[in-house]
Amino acid sequence: MSAAAGVVWRAGVGEQVTAGQPLLELQTDDASRIPRALEALEGAIGVDTDEQPLPLILDRIE
Repeated sequence: MSAAAGVVWRAGVGEQVTAGQPLLELQTDDASRIPRALEALEGAIGVDTDEQPLPLILDRIE
């Protein structure tokens, strides 16, 4: 069975973006799934205006 929906990330954590630039793209084989996906993503993405870049490695799991 193949995936019925997915997310393509267009910008990574700490990557500089500009206003209007897509951060992610939702893909599905059934357009009726999009509203539920958007609901699930509500509040999941934030844009910080702080100019300090995040480190590439946030933590190590050992």
